[in-house]
Amino acid sequence: CFGYDTFHHQNKKTKNESYSKKVPNYHFYLLVVYLEHTEKAILLMQNLIQAKFGKKYKVTILYHNSNYVRKKNQNQKYFFDAIITNGLLVYNNPLYLAYPETNIGERDLNFCKKYVEHRILIAQQLFSLAQNCFSDDSIMIKRVLFRKVIEQIAIGLIYLFLSYHAGKFSINYLFSLLKYID
Repeated sequence: CFGYDTFHHQNKKTKNESYSKKVPNYHFYLLVVYLEHTEKAILLMQNLIQAKFGKKYKVTILYHNSNYVRKKNQNQKYFFDAIITNGLLVYNNPLYLAYPETNIGERDLNFCKKYVEHRILIAQQLFSLAQNCFSDDSIMIKRVLFRKVIEQIAIGLIYLFLSYHAGKFSINYLFSLLKYID
């Protein structure tokens, strides 16, 4: 577990009223480093948590293969090293240590700056393309391009503040990680 946030369901009540009358619900951010791939593992974990706790808890799960993590370079491993060193270990297979690192390497801030600048440049180019779509037939293309702009900006911010980069993104996933940064 590398973090949590609290949230309240707002049913025509102000946040202060809701907060004082109810125990807050939690949104947990979990890193799962696995040895063997399990089909639909994230969905199974989310369903298990929802079955046990209902809507009281939400989770954002980052799911990575241990071999994949070990092969990353120092900049790519910084996020994982920081979580393994500073996070809360919820479960570990006692027969095998999936992630043997216990120290945090130095983060290359120059690389980070270039990565974020590159994401901003891509977002600017996609935004320019979307603005140049003038016909009514291109509305769907505009939507896709604007979505890609949001993705690129979110990816850059997540890397800047968390030093985390994954291969697959959805808007909900990115917004969940952005909320963690907030």
